[in-house]
Amino acid sequence: MHLYNTNKKFVEMRIADQSYRGIKAGQFAEFYVDAFPGEIFRGRVHSVTTGTGEARVSVINGTQHVRQHVGNNMGTHGRTIIIEFEEPEGYNVPIGATGSGWVSAEKPHPMLGFMDIIGGATVRLKSYKAYLSAL
Repeated sequence: MHLYNTNKKFVEMRIADQSYRGIKAGQFAEFYVDAFPGEIFRGRVHSVTTGTGEARVSVINGTQHVRQHVGNNMGTHGRTIIIEFEEPEGYNVPIGATGSGWVSAEKPHPMLGFMDIIGGATVRLKSYKAYLSAL
C-alpha cells in the first residue's frame, strides 16, 4: 500500500542554463498545460536541481563513442526546477502533461523587471494558441 499526500501538486519544468543562476526557491511562477488550453496555473518554485539529468556512464568498460556522445548532447538541455502549486477545484492536471511556463527570476539589473511582463504575456499567448488549436 502506498499513501500519498495529494494536497500538494508539483510540476517539473526545464529552464535554460542562462536562467539557472537567477532561479531560487519561493519565486512566483505561472504555467499552462496542453490538457487545459487557455487556463493559467500559478505556483512557487519548490526546488532547483543542480544537474541536467543527461549525464550517463556505462559500467561496462569499452571504447568511448565520442562522435555519438557529442551528437547526443548537441542541443541545450538546461536544468530542471520543481514548481509547487495548488490545483484548482474541478481540475486534474494529468501526469506527463506538456505545456509552457515562466518564473519571476532575479534579474541582473533592476531595469530588466519588465521581462516578467513579457514572460507572462508569452505564456498566455501560447496558452491561447493551444486553445485555438483545440477547437
